[in-house]
Amino acid sequence: MVIVLGAQAAWSIATTSASFDETRYLSMARDAYHDRTLEGLAEKGVAPLPVFLEYAIPTIAPTEFVTSITIARAATVLLVGMPLIALVYAWLAREAGAHAGLAAAALLALSPNIVANVAIATTDAAFILAALFALIALTAWLDAPSPRTFAMLAAGVAAATATKYSAVGLFAVIPIAYLAIRFRTAHRSATVWQCIPTAAVVTAALLAITFVVLWTMHGFGFATANVPGAGWRRLPAPLAGLAFQITHQRGGHFAYLLGQLSATGWWYYMPVALAIKSSPAELVVMALGFGALARGWRRWSTSALVWRVAFFVYGALAIVNRIDSGIRYVLVLVPLLVLIAFEYWFRWRAPRSRALGFGVAALVLGQAASSLMVGPHYLSYFNVFVGGPSNGYRYLVDSNIDWGQDLPALRAAFERLGATRPLLSYFGSAPLAAYGISGFEWTQGPLPADARFDWIAISTTYLNGAYIGHDPFVDFRSIAPSDRAGYSIFLYDMRRREVQEALASAVARTTGPA
Repeated sequence: MVIVLGAQAAWSIATTSASFDETRYLSMARDAYHDRTLEGLAEKGVAPLPVFLEYAIPTIAPTEFVTSITIARAATVLLVGMPLIALVYAWLAREAGAHAGLAAAALLALSPNIVANVAIATTDAAFILAALFALIALTAWLDAPSPRTFAMLAAGVAAATATKYSAVGLFAVIPIAYLAIRFRTAHRSATVWQCIPTAAVVTAALLAITFVVLWTMHGFGFATANVPGAGWRRLPAPLAGLAFQITHQRGGHFAYLLGQLSATGWWYYMPVALAIKSSPAELVVMALGFGALARGWRRWSTSALVWRVAFFVYGALAIVNRIDSGIRYVLVLVPLLVLIAFEYWFRWRAPRSRALGFGVAALVLGQAASSLMVGPHYLSYFNVFVGGPSNGYRYLVDSNIDWGQDLPALRAAFERLGATRPLLSYFGSAPLAAYGISGFEWTQGPLPADARFDWIAISTTYLNGAYIGHDPFVDFRSIAPSDRAGYSIFLYDMRRREVQEALASAVARTTGPA
């Protein structure tokens, strides 16, 4: 399963361009390694560890852009993706047997969303691995409190927080799990109340250790941050990064869902996005996981309890989250539900059932089919219940389908169509020339008076009016594209009269009054 994941990720790496975040992470890594400048990381709320590790080789030994991104992605597969599958297998095999571990590993190794994020050198897949490692360390400490297990827990929490600031949720998981364990084993409720000071002291100690580790990674530097209620301040770099994320959450983020635009998102965005981007097999396992959440709580192992606490904490954060730009922010919920579901069914519900074996085999085969049908465009996966990836742009944008990753497909489409003077409205940060594409880039304002274009390429994010003023491409939404580059870029033949009229309308919208 580790090899299967690696093969799919390699296919994706070889056929896609750099995503929005990869371009800026490469720049941040170069600043960090060459100029010893770490403020950019903190001021943009980016935790340092994945940037340091994934981009180390292409930064220390600089290469051209495409090669640098490819090397960073390969490092992510080796350092994050493959260990993630091995970790899930080992943990669940210990809890419910090797068959359960293999089933979970197979489901995740064949998950289009997991593969997509493992094949991109960002912080999202790295956070899943780091968070699960921290939860394993928490389980070990709860089972056998000692200086050694506490050191493991401190290292796990610090590593997770250094990977993504979403790890702050762990500082709620830890005391809740500790008190839940004490509640289950206590004979008197007073005993639980007596444990609250211990939970608070442990959590405070972990916070202090994590802060010291992160500040050390930032070279004990300071950065400027907009502190809610206090304005702009110079803070220790980890606090500045956290302040950025808090301010970002409070202010919200531009979002698109089911044809609607919002400056702050919707509370139901993440549940809906997960529902339509999860494969049929994953939806079945998620349903089983939900069914197992509250059953047999007195016989839960420590691991099973920790999984449930983590799921509820991060599930609650998903509801209140106001950065609705992709399910990557809550993708950790998928392996948690997989672990919960398979542990319950393999260990308690039907440990020796032949029907369970056949059912899991069917799920894995279905998952493989979902992966094969969308590959190598894993990032743009949508399930069959909403019409598959071809219809995904109708429901979501940004990193759910269109993160600037389809430039190789666009180049191939231009060559196939014979496009020589294309007009591009590309939602991405990758340099077009690095992928062999030339054309006139346009999102707003007048076009050159002598411009003559033969094709128009529009990213689906811009097509739906997200992140772009005046909604210039509204008329294009009622026109069937002449071709596509992957699932994220639509191509329109300028010989079509309706395309000419739609472009004229787009120009008028961006040059006229707001």
